[in-house]
Amino acid sequence: MRAEKINWLESAQTGEAVSKRSIRGIGMQFIRGIVVLLSSVILARLLNPSDFGVVATILPLVAFVQLLKDFGVSATVVQSLKLGQDEVTTYFWLQVLVGFFLGVALASSGLIWSAFYDDLRMKTLALAMGAVLFVGVLGNIHNALLRRNLLFERVMWIDVGSSVLALVVASICALSGLGYWSLLVQQAVSSVASVVGYWSVCSWRPGRVGFSKDAIKGLCFGGSLTVGQVFGYIRQNADLVLIRKFTDVIQLGYYGRSQRVMMMPTHQIMGPVMSVAFPMLSRQQEQPNYSEYFENIFRFCMAVAVPVGVFGFFFPEAVVGIILGDKWSDAVPIFQALSIVSVFYPVGRCLSVNLLVFRKVKVMIILPAISMLMSVAAYWLGIQSGVERLAFYSGFVSAVMVCIYSLVVVVLTPVKGKSLMMIAFPVVACIILGVLSAKFLVKWLFFAPYTLSHHFAEAIVFGFVYSIALLFLAGYWKRMVGLNGFMRSR
Repeated sequence: MRAEKINWLESAQTGEAVSKRSIRGIGMQFIRGIVVLLSSVILARLLNPSDFGVVATILPLVAFVQLLKDFGVSATVVQSLKLGQDEVTTYFWLQVLVGFFLGVALASSGLIWSAFYDDLRMKTLALAMGAVLFVGVLGNIHNALLRRNLLFERVMWIDVGSSVLALVVASICALSGLGYWSLLVQQAVSSVASVVGYWSVCSWRPGRVGFSKDAIKGLCFGGSLTVGQVFGYIRQNADLVLIRKFTDVIQLGYYGRSQRVMMMPTHQIMGPVMSVAFPMLSRQQEQPNYSEYFENIFRFCMAVAVPVGVFGFFFPEAVVGIILGDKWSDAVPIFQALSIVSVFYPVGRCLSVNLLVFRKVKVMIILPAISMLMSVAAYWLGIQSGVERLAFYSGFVSAVMVCIYSLVVVVLTPVKGKSLMMIAFPVVACIILGVLSAKFLVKWLFFAPYTLSHHFAEAIVFGFVYSIALLFLAGYWKRMVGLNGFMRSR
């Protein structure tokens, strides 16, 4: 793939050609999601739950360090109308410097984690993760420049290619008996391949080390976003720390793998849609029909992402049996409780983009802070009764926060609460019809005990009945054609 002669620092073009390119990028992201899901399926069968639990032990710290290494610079590069060579060069070298020190800090933290968990494996684990983190920093700016110019398809080709290569190498390592090191090798190969790909297709190169005053405003903006993200990080990882401290790596493996499998389809749906929706909605924020554009996106997210979590809640045995296998059967109750989070996550994610579009920065800090405090309290109460109760309390907090986000968005933005309810009602009705059909029709056609074929039948019946009901009974998909009109907005 050759790099075209593009002025990477100019504002991205708009129009129908860009819309088509964005839609292709979304399609590629879905392909990448399939690869990631396939990776989880294969490695879950080649490795033991304890292998995932060992790696999950240090993931909270790794996630926090990865959050700090960017400092919102990538978002600044993507959103800025004007960029200069010196400004972007400042961003690049600042990220390299910060990435180096954070990588060293992460590697050194192995001594602390080893003493905290009384596990000597944490020393070498932290050292390896520190090196992987620093390598990944080298491609951040190039990735941001590609997305700034709406070259989503190129980014997705690189992501898909690196994911496939990492899966192949990790599978070989797992078959060779390397255990949890296979997961580290997977991350290392993916990071190196991604950096090479970004530098190959993006011809921008940094200048000499220096600091530009033009970068100050961008760093302030990125810092404001980072504060809210830090609160979100604490909320998302405090549960892993508590589970590892008060239980064992097996329970952490069950919880971590269930969480990843349950949220993966939702992330793969919401990620590509939101990556296109945010810049498009930003261009429409001063238009009187802004709410119509957002409603098209909300309609799509409700119809496609929410049913995934609902199916996981009512049919956890089917999902665990199909994706993870029989040896993960003890994770079914945990998986079912975590699916509540998957139901409400896409709704909250979709609503929160309005706050960014209208630059409600203070609210974007306050709401994550509230969510963090409620979640940590729920985790602490839940872990006293076990991992299953913790997972259930996590879902309860997600439901409460969606209600709060809905109220704030309706008050502070042009989005109307009545419109949101009119969009959600037919989806909920069709989901209920799909669940009832899968529950009773499969039970009527098949006899106990349940086997893998029963689980496949439940998934097929639910998806078929839900889709047909939404398509014909509610006429919902016809209105979702408005998403194409949104993508073509100028």
